[in-house]
Parts: sequence; structure tokens; C-alpha cells
Amino acid sequence: MNDEAEMERLRKMLDEVEAESSFDDEEDSEEEEDHVEDSDSDDPNDEESDSDGPEQPQQKKQKTGDGWHGKDKKTWWKKDAPSMPGRTRSCNVIKFTQGPKGPALNANSPEELWGVFITPDIIRVLVEHTNSMIAVRRDKYAQSCRTHDTDDVEMKALIGLLMLAGTYHASRLNLEDMWKNDGTGIEVFRMTMSLNRFRFLLCCLRFDDKATREERKKVDKLAPIRHIFEMFVENCTKNYTP
Repeated sequence: MNDEAEMERLRKMLDEVEAESSFDDEEDSEEEEDHVEDSDSDDPNDEESDSDGPEQPQQKKQKTGDGWHGKDKKTWWKKDAPSMPGRTRSCNVIKFTQGPKGPALNANSPEELWGVFITPDIIRVLVEHTNSMIAVRRDKYAQSCRTHDTDDVEMKALIGLLMLAGTYHASRLNLEDMWKNDGTGIEVFRMTMSLNRFRFLLCCLRFDDKATREERKKVDKLAPIRHIFEMFVENCTKNYTP
């Protein structure tokens, strides 16, 4: 009885060993099949790359249909932008028309159009503070013919000459060359005012009250031109929509 029991125990052990070995063989065969499938899923151009011919550069994107495959063969780039559902935000809706508006629409000449931006109030402030500086500097000049007070007409002429100099790109040009009467100068400058008067007005041109400037500069670095600047910006807002 002992021998038969021992033989039966050995037979069971052999059956278990054979079952485990057959299970391991099945797993190995599955891994080999997976490896073969992975190798088959590679780029179909691999056979050509293994040939003895020259190596071709790999294209970054391959056009297919209405889009492109990325280099990683997974990313898909669409040809057309996706539709954006929803409504346009109210802040992005244009509710006005650009261009001149207000008093600028009634201007019939360049002078009138210029006047709605450089208003008589701005000219009056310039004349007032410039005359104050002329009174201070007048005693330093022997020729009184060029040190008299200015007025609205002359102030407009001064600003006009400065703007005209900009159109001629004369920022680096000597003033004496612009006032020459030998045919090389600009005639309109010479006919508007003398060179000495032009230089004197530029030296005396002021945009604010110099007596109170230092006090205002403590709280405003733009104090020398603040009043004129705000008037000009207000005129631009009233007469033009960018």
C-alpha cells in the first residue's frame, strides 16, 4: 500500500509540472506574436530604407485628405480651423464709425479743419504766455523791431512754419539755409517772417505760466504743457474717431 501511494503522489507531481510548462509555452508564443505585430505596424517604407540606396530625409508631415499626420504618426493636424460656437462678446462688437465727427464734419477747407484741433483757445493761451516771456527778454535786445508782442495771426504763422518744416524734413537743416534768398532756400519761410523774428519767437514760446510752474511740477511732471495737452486731446476726441 505504501508503494502504490508513493507512485500516485509522484504521478500527480509530474502532471502538475507538465501543466505549468505548457502554460509557460503559451505565454511565450503570445509575446512573440505581439512582437511580430509591433514590427509589422512600423512605417511601410522601412523596407526601402533598408535597401542599399541613399537614405532619404524623413518628411515631417504627410498630407492625407483634409489634414496632415504629425511626425509621431499619431497627431492629426486639421486643414481647416475648428468652428467656434457661441456669440461674439459685446466688448468686441464695433458700435461706431471711424473717421471725422462733430465740428470736423462741417470743415470745408484745410484751414477750418486745422482750426477744430488747434482752437482759438489754444492759440490764446500760447500768445498770453509767450508775451509774458517776451516782456522779460525784451530789454536784452537792442533791436526793438523784433521784440514786440505777438498776436493770434503771428502765432498761427509760427506753428504753420514749424509744421511746414516737418513736411520738408528740415529737422537737421540749418535755419539760415531755409531762409536763403539765392534760390536754394524755401521762399514761404522768408515771406512769412524774418529769420531773426522766427528765432526770437522760438526762444520766447511758452505753454504755461512760468511763475507757478515749479509748484505744479511737484505733483505733475508734465506741468509745462499739461493745460495745452489736455485741450488738444479733448479736441481730438470731439472731432475724430480712430
